[in-house]
Amino acid sequence: MTRVLVAGDERMVRELMVAALDREPDLRVVAEVATGAEVAPVACRVGPDVAVLSASLRDLDGVDAVTALRRSVPGCRSLVLAARPSPGLVRSALAAGASGLVHTDLSLAELLGAVRGVAAGRLVVAPELLGAAAEVGRSPLSARETDVLRRVAEGRHPTDIARELSLTVGTVRNHLSAVLRKLDARTQIEALAIARDRDWLRPG
Repeated sequence: MTRVLVAGDERMVRELMVAALDREPDLRVVAEVATGAEVAPVACRVGPDVAVLSASLRDLDGVDAVTALRRSVPGCRSLVLAARPSPGLVRSALAAGASGLVHTDLSLAELLGAVRGVAAGRLVVAPELLGAAAEVGRSPLSARETDVLRRVAEGRHPTDIARELSLTVGTVRNHLSAVLRKLDARTQIEALAIARDRDWLRPG
């Protein structure tokens, strides 16, 4: 019997997934949580074999939840579900210790197969995603440049960013110019698209 923990921030989706998994004779859901921060503490208490984690969890996203889970319950394998499984996200999830990452647009049979595959110790990632993830290198941005770009992604104005990071507005603009140069982007929107696709906005 494979013991499963399900973590998802959308209640209806999570409950449907729990019901589907629980109908299988070889699978048993031992816990369900709505936030990433709950994953590791609950897993410590119930001891799952596999954790099925949404990539978009609140508090801690799916990748950070995988990291916390690996520290707290190293024997538990993780399967990440992503609506937009970019190459960078795949790379980050595998680097964190996930055993699989699949698109949310999959059938129930495919989900069950992925859970069983992860439980059996197999790496469950589509070959095309693995290939694309292998081509994603480390971010060329400094920690400060990443901080600035992350705040731009949140809709902050350079004046607000300068105040939050205790910088001058000129320094913020210099960091943004460096970001465009390093990412070979013409605009901040293009730079954000590149950084998101490669999962380079994740805090270091």
